[in-house]
Amino acid sequence: MWAVLGSGLLAGGGVIASGFMLFDRLVSTAIDSSLLEAENRFAVLDVMLTRVERDAAENGRSALLELSRRYPSIGLAEREGTDGLKSVASELGVSEIYFIRADGVVSATSFEPDVDMELYALGPGFSSFLKGLRGSGRFASQRLSISIRTSQANSYQYFGPAGADYVIEVSTRLGQAIQKTFPGHDLESLLSLVFNAGDEKAPYIVRAVDILAGNAMPYRSFVHERPVEEGIQALVLASKENGGSASAPMGDETVIVRKLRLAKRGFDYADSGFYAVFTANRAIAKNFALVSTGISLGLIAAAVVAAYFLARSSFERRVMSRLESLEAAMGRVASGESDSHLDDGQGDEISSIGRSAAGMVLQIRERNAELSSFARRLEEEVDAVARRERDLTAALEANQSLIHELDHRVNNNLQLAISLASMQSRAACSDDVRAALDRMRTRLGVVAMVQDLALKSPDMPLVDMARFLDAVAADIAGGFGPLSGRIARSVEADGVAVEPGRAADIGFIAAELIDNAYRHAFRDAGPGSLRIVMARLGDELTLTISDDGSGEPVRGGVGLELAEALASQLKGSLSRETGGGTRFELRIPSEVERTR
Repeated sequence: MWAVLGSGLLAGGGVIASGFMLFDRLVSTAIDSSLLEAENRFAVLDVMLTRVERDAAENGRSALLELSRRYPSIGLAEREGTDGLKSVASELGVSEIYFIRADGVVSATSFEPDVDMELYALGPGFSSFLKGLRGSGRFASQRLSISIRTSQANSYQYFGPAGADYVIEVSTRLGQAIQKTFPGHDLESLLSLVFNAGDEKAPYIVRAVDILAGNAMPYRSFVHERPVEEGIQALVLASKENGGSASAPMGDETVIVRKLRLAKRGFDYADSGFYAVFTANRAIAKNFALVSTGISLGLIAAAVVAAYFLARSSFERRVMSRLESLEAAMGRVASGESDSHLDDGQGDEISSIGRSAAGMVLQIRERNAELSSFARRLEEEVDAVARRERDLTAALEANQSLIHELDHRVNNNLQLAISLASMQSRAACSDDVRAALDRMRTRLGVVAMVQDLALKSPDMPLVDMARFLDAVAADIAGGFGPLSGRIARSVEADGVAVEPGRAADIGFIAAELIDNAYRHAFRDAGPGSLRIVMARLGDELTLTISDDGSGEPVRGGVGLELAEALASQLKGSLSRETGGGTRFELRIPSEVERTR
């Protein structure tokens, strides 16, 4: 059943997808055709708007002549004031009045927010246009424009009275001008009339919804007289980059912005680009897909149910009974009967399955015998491996015990040697002999400390240099009695660890330099400080031992020679600086050390 259902769904899905793709292509073609028709209709709208603008221009020219008669000087207009000019504008049938001085500043107007507005700042093109009118005795009309302050669409007329040093401007709101030319209409209703047949609820493919103006963001709507939303702003910018057209899906509709190429029709100045906003309706394709899918699924379901019952009847009659017999025979074979016949002798696919099953049973029995023999051999080998592993474990434990015993014996011998050196030092009568024995004891102590740290952490065969250097410094300081009490000592080596052999060499060097500092640096009776720092710098380890004592180390001594020799053995260098104390710095490559 599932195979029949899957085949039916696959076939039906293919038919639906093909139909939807074809219909979507038809809708796209219809949209392109409707857009072309809409662009042609804009020529009609352009003629209608031109009629509106010319009617407004005629009225505006009459108003300009009357204004130039009433106010032969700009001072008279300024004295009239904003409220007075509002009354005059209403009387003359215009929306606003502006008197523009020679410097481009609005000094008198019926629209108070524009008082002192500098019109020359609107751009060089508009500035040249106004300067050419001043004192010329000519009239001029500007193509529809939108105010950058109010976003209101207006028709503008200008007059430069002959010999005067000012320009008079009047504006008429677009809605007011349309009402005069086409009573009962506004721009939105004209759009609907020209493009949408006046029925907003009727199905449509492409609908004109707005006209935009502007040369830069924010672009403004003629219909709604406000800046448009960000999505439309982005489409206008995209249309500039794409040759004049851009679109983006918004729900079931696609919003399309196209640049308008309207005729100038004798206007003296135009300061804006014009763009048309359309919506293309793709809900038709979506509704078709839903309806066709529902119908197709219903037909597929009916066909599947009919095919299923027919196939089931034939299947039970021809196949199920023989399969049940084969299943029973397989059950007898599984229970251990060796004489069950799996092939019913009819020579078709089911008989072939029976013969194959009989061959598989034979092979399984043979393979079981082989596996039983192999399992016995494997058990024997596992037992032998286990015995060898027990022997190796016992040998390893014995070796570890011997190594630990050896480590303890070495440590005990080192402690014995240190004790002998200490006893001999106390018994010596010569200061030089006593100093030599003390240094020997210190060097043996360094080795003992490394050995002791390694014994305490057998699973981590690295020496923690912070603990190690602190122990070395404390051991040396203990041999100088009262002197160590007035010397402030600090050790910094957090996180640095090295393997025991290199730790011993570094400890020898540190011991010699620390001992040298206690012996020679602090000859005065005052307090002092000794600082020991070990750190990583790039691919090197550095050990710095510095004091603020007044004395200097004695060159040529065995201790410094030993420190320099060990530094060379570690493939490093030992440097010294003096002045305000002594500072030794050991640099060695960090080949085997690591931080924890």
